[in-house]
Amino acid sequence: MKLQVLPTYGIMRHSFHIDPRSIANKVKFAMDHGIGGFTAWSITTDDFRGECDDELNTYRDYVKRYNKISDQPILKEALVNLQKVDNTSEFYDIKNDKVHLRLPQRKFLKFPLLRTIHDATNLALEEAKVLSEMQRLRGQTRSSSCTRSFTEVCNYAVDNLQANTIR
Repeated sequence: MKLQVLPTYGIMRHSFHIDPRSIANKVKFAMDHGIGGFTAWSITTDDFRGECDDELNTYRDYVKRYNKISDQPILKEALVNLQKVDNTSEFYDIKNDKVHLRLPQRKFLKFPLLRTIHDATNLALEEAKVLSEMQRLRGQTRSSSCTRSFTEVCNYAVDNLQANTIR
């Protein structure tokens, strides 16, 4: 779908190409950068009748990222660890001792762009969880409890107070 926006004055033209793949990539970008939400600015260009075929390359970039890590044994270990703490995976599956990526499947005919926002959000969140667990297993990030005992907090405060007083 191609949408052209022409301002009422001036000479600039803006052309936006809106398709499920670009939306899936924008969702991933927003998730990676901590942007708080998404908006469907082109709802009128969405297929509200369900007459269009599915785009075949919507999640092509997700597949490329998966292919970069799919042969790493730590991927399977990360998924097993996440399953131990009730993080069931909607998109990653272990079959025959190999991890497979399951892409979102079309369940409804209508509104593929809105559906892409929903599915890409879930896929990006799950991808982030898996990558975070892989980093933790490699020792690149530490898993630590946020709980401190009363004694630890008091000793830390007293030590810092004494260090600042001595200076």
